Amino acid sequence: TDSIIEVDNDDNLIQFSGFFVLGWMFIFFVIANHFIQFYIKNKSEEQWFWENSLIWSNMFDNLPYVAFINLLMYLSIFLCYPVVKVVSTSNKFRWSNTGRNIIIIFELTFCLGWMYILYQLFNQNWISRIYLFLHSLVLLMKIHTYCFYNGFLSERAHDLRVAEKKIKDEPNNETLKKIIDYSKKELDNQNGDVESLKFPNNVTLKNFVDFTTFPVLVYQIVYPRTNKIKKSYVFEKVAAIFGIIFVMMNVAEIFMIPPAMDLIELSENPTEPYKFLKMLLYLTQLIPSFITMYVLVWYLIWDAILNCIAELTYFADREFYADWWNSITWDDFSKYWNIPVHKFLLRHVFHALKNITDEKTNKPKLSTMGCILITFIISSIFHEM
Repeated sequence: TDSIIEVDNDDNLIQFSGFFVLGWMFIFFVIANHFIQFYIKNKSEEQWFWENSLIWSNMFDNLPYVAFINLLMYLSIFLCYPVVKVVSTSNKFRWSNTGRNIIIIFELTFCLGWMYILYQLFNQNWISRIYLFLHSLVLLMKIHTYCFYNGFLSERAHDLRVAEKKIKDEPNNETLKKIIDYSKKELDNQNGDVESLKFPNNVTLKNFVDFTTFPVLVYQIVYPRTNKIKKSYVFEKVAAIFGIIFVMMNVAEIFMIPPAMDLIELSENPTEPYKFLKMLLYLTQLIPSFITMYVLVWYLIWDAILNCIAELTYFADREFYADWWNSITWDDFSKYWNIPVHKFLLRHVFHALKNITDEKTNKPKLSTMGCILITFIISSIFHEM
């Protein structure tokens, strides 16, 4: 079984709890005031108040269909499992010459295929399309880390078998001894103290299902676990999820849409007097709203949703973010505001690039700065998508 630890879900900054309560009270009354005004303005006997709202109408448009597509997308990732299972148990079907190529093709097909499908199905409903696209990227990273981690171990197991067979004829071969020591070290250090999960015993459908439900993007055989679900904590996070979504919808509808529409109208009128000053006015209205939305989205995902999922899945590692608000460099900010993605990029992009070596000199082909630059470029591309 996985290691069991106790998780303290209480706030470390409990001495500031009064300020937190005051802040949320302020947000509640501001949003409540504007929501009541919005409701009175849009309510009529002929239709519901949200039917005149771009944000509200998109948010609740065909939710069962969105959930069904999301389920299909999740189930499609299980197509990679048979490849990993065969690679981990077969002596002929190897990861390095066949398995890796199959998974790379599958990843490209999964990413591009679902991008096309989501664009076709939700061309008008951009809220659903963004949510499903973000989830598809999460699933893509889970596919990659699960397959490449177990693929790497399958190669070490193959090297160990071959070296142990050859060393019987060459007992003094130092190269074979190094291969055996390295392979054993890699295979023995992955499962902690859980001997029953030593590779390839970890490659089971149950283990894969567990990993897909954990709020983590880097696969490992054993994770720290809790032994119970704190219902009060789950209720707190569920309430936070729906509360933050409600606040976000109102911020977008009341504080972002009107100045954005005014900016569009202003840009289409070249003879508008004081055009530049009006543009500055609308921008100063939009920027605080964007900052607020950014913080709310971060809090919704990295605190409310991930902690709720972690509690429901008995997942004990709650290091989803650090104090990014105190960052003084871009490196610190990119590392701390989204630790799950940072860990994925560190293992599967940065270290993967560092391990590309020259066959003659056995030295890395890329410098550390080059690996960092490529990692940031790849990260920025996916963030802009």
